[in-house]
Amino acid sequence: MHHEVMICGTGGQGVLLIGHLLAHAGMLENKHVTWLPYYGPEKRGGVVNCSVVISSEDIGSPIITAPTEMIAMDLAKGQVELMARPNAAFFYNASLQQRKIGRADLEIIPIEANDVAKKIGSVKVANLVILGAFIAQTKLVYLDSVFTALEELLGKKNEKVLNMNKEALLRGGQLIDC
Repeated sequence: MHHEVMICGTGGQGVLLIGHLLAHAGMLENKHVTWLPYYGPEKRGGVVNCSVVISSEDIGSPIITAPTEMIAMDLAKGQVELMARPNAAFFYNASLQQRKIGRADLEIIPIEANDVAKKIGSVKVANLVILGAFIAQTKLVYLDSVFTALEELLGKKNEKVLNMNKEALLRGGQLIDC
């Protein structure tokens, strides 16, 4: 098992957080993991992405040139789908779709992440909605491992925020299970 996941979007959308959660969950499951964030100098609104490699074997490099799976929080920053290898799973936030996906050889999985997040109570959890859908589809890590990673990374200080994040993960998973 060897998965190379690229997560991309705009600063402030929680791209780095969901990559970190995915990598942390993989570590909790004793898998080989790398997490490599990239962000520009802007605080919000700039290009942000991260690569996560999760494998059952040693990982030679954290650098991804052709991801096996992608998550795009928005499509405004160029044709990110061009990076994916053929037949890759391409999850994107359909609530913010600005254009048509330019590849027919991908498994396109639209997720209305912002719309679901608003129903939960905050658009800020849209990233966790799409992560929940990603986990339900790929089964790359267990959802319980992501819950543990969430608690370890964010702490248990604000129970309401933690519960909203967990609900977003569950609701995202339900979008796939339907």
